[in-house]
Amino acid sequence: MAINIKTFATTLLLCATMAAGHAQSRNVWYGKQVKQGEYLTLNSELIDVYNTLDSLFPKHYLINEEPNCVGMWVNYNFKNQKEYDDVRETIEKLIIRLRDVPAYRSYTERLDSTGTSGFGVSLTPKTDNYDQKDYAYLNLRPTSVNFHYTGYIEGMKMPWDKRQDVADAIDKFFGKYIKKKGVKKENIEFDGEKINYRYSCFFKQYDSTYRCSGIRYIVPNCTSEDYDLIYRFMRDYAMTNSVTVASNDMSSKYEEITLSVNQDNNTPVIFGAALRGTDLYLIRTVGETGSQAWIPRAWAE
Repeated sequence: MAINIKTFATTLLLCATMAAGHAQSRNVWYGKQVKQGEYLTLNSELIDVYNTLDSLFPKHYLINEEPNCVGMWVNYNFKNQKEYDDVRETIEKLIIRLRDVPAYRSYTERLDSTGTSGFGVSLTPKTDNYDQKDYAYLNLRPTSVNFHYTGYIEGMKMPWDKRQDVADAIDKFFGKYIKKKGVKKENIEFDGEKINYRYSCFFKQYDSTYRCSGIRYIVPNCTSEDYDLIYRFMRDYAMTNSVTVASNDMSSKYEEITLSVNQDNNTPVIFGAALRGTDLYLIRTVGETGSQAWIPRAWAE
């Protein structure tokens, strides 16, 4: 599954379910056990800052992973002044910490002399690999906190490898749930001309259509443990395989994860999972040959 920076920008956003404890445990697991790609390496200092922010705001994260490009976000809007006051000192210490990270360029922003109206840092961290380009920022405002870190290999396009083994493995894993009693099956079709917001997509240089179709399953009587099993199974393919994995709970309503991969017949397929209450939503969308498969925002609504 391929992605360049242009594509990386379109492979974004949405939601996901789970108790805060589960969401936090998975993301701390990311920092400790992430599989590094052959060339891409991540800055441990920035991952630690990410984990700290995720623990402060556990239902407002997004992670996008593939062999040549990884990105992570935490965005939160304060509900009142007290929320801001409670975390201000902690986040300002993180900003100061990032200011000391070895970087090619670094810029610190303070909107007034006391820092009460805003404080932030943006930087281009130094990397061991000349071809790797990293970027990060952390901004604190009385109304919000915003963090982003991305690392990517410049000019390296991930090969459009056909990984039928990955597609088959996820189909088999999903099958354990799809065969349960009471599962609701829905045919679904996404039209890019009508739905502009793409959460996750398999983008080919020569794509000619924005349409894809598939099936959405609603599996009753599931728990966060069921979602966690799927999350870990799908995410284990990230970084070291020709796939894209994206996971998030940016809307703070529920959590979701998707995996995009190319099949032997050269048709892209995207698998997705989300948990809403006790209903586990599973989706499988397929694009046409030479096209893109994609899942729009709120596919589990």
